[in-house]
Amino acid sequence: MIRTAISHDWKPWFDRQEFGDAVIAFILVPRHKPDMNAITDNGFEECRWVVNGLGVAALAHGPADGVPILALHGWLDNAASFSRLAECMPGARLVALDMPGHGLSDHRSVDAGYQIWDDLPQLQGVLDQLGWEKCVMLGHSRGAMIAALTAATLPERVSALVTLDGLLPYPVEDASMISQLRSHLSDLKKLANKPVRVFASREEFVSRRARGGEPETIARQLATRNLRPVDGGYEWRGDPRLSAASAIKLNKGQCEAMLKALTMPVLNIWATHNERLKKLMEAARVSAQQHVADLTSIDIPGHHHWHMEAKRRAGDCAEDRGVFGASAIIEADAGRLDAVPYRRYSDRMNAIVQPESGVFAAPA
Repeated sequence: MIRTAISHDWKPWFDRQEFGDAVIAFILVPRHKPDMNAITDNGFEECRWVVNGLGVAALAHGPADGVPILALHGWLDNAASFSRLAECMPGARLVALDMPGHGLSDHRSVDAGYQIWDDLPQLQGVLDQLGWEKCVMLGHSRGAMIAALTAATLPERVSALVTLDGLLPYPVEDASMISQLRSHLSDLKKLANKPVRVFASREEFVSRRARGGEPETIARQLATRNLRPVDGGYEWRGDPRLSAASAIKLNKGQCEAMLKALTMPVLNIWATHNERLKKLMEAARVSAQQHVADLTSIDIPGHHHWHMEAKRRAGDCAEDRGVFGASAIIEADAGRLDAVPYRRYSDRMNAIVQPESGVFAAPA
């Protein structure tokens, strides 16, 4: 049973997504979307905008009138990290950015930096150029932190926040401020004279990333936008300054203020995290539970880049992490995900959805 009140500016969109017992998803989407005038390549569109003099590249996927989702990747990744997930969301218009200093986007000028708040002017500018008054903010890892900060600062532009294996930076003690700033200056000085890394082959790049424990398939998906061919091999496109220590880090009070400012529905999807990330993840989860008003937190099996390994087989619903995540992200636009496998939207958009049995195949 669905009860709804729809204004003249919105239209209903219905779909069924895989997730154990299937449900009918009800989503409100805008009637009109601007044309991005981009080049289509294998179902994805290469996009580029100039915001405050900085070129920002992106991959876009889905119908122009789909649910608007702005996706922000993690540290040293790029827009391609959302390609598998985008294919699982036929009802979404997903725009995945190459964050500044990553992929095909410009590096910041020599007098600028890469604090998580430095990206907010570009994100606001991209939303303006897209013509999106509101969107779902989707972020992974470092991108989740930036998405959360954007949602807290510009809540009028964000209908829902979805974070994948990330939410907050780890809060630091106030007394660490000087030592942190000193580390930042030291790193910048070292990196200024460091030659750009050149890999003899793409496979060398893949093998190096795989040493951290992630599957080689992840690095292969990222390679095209992270590398450019040069004499002697492939050069890393990223700005070396991304590896520098942050100049300033948020303290506990600032992190809590950020969470309390999240007035929209927030969905955290956590995969099994490794020991290196455990401290950061656990601190973020606990703080979110204490300070986010409308929070849903879900655990699924997988690694830090689980969203890049979406299986697309019909009948494998329960184990399909990618389709599960895609379904949850789409639903976050209409309200709150309450339980697994039963899901009910909040009455925030005047929609009530009851579960329905059956299986719906993922897009082939």
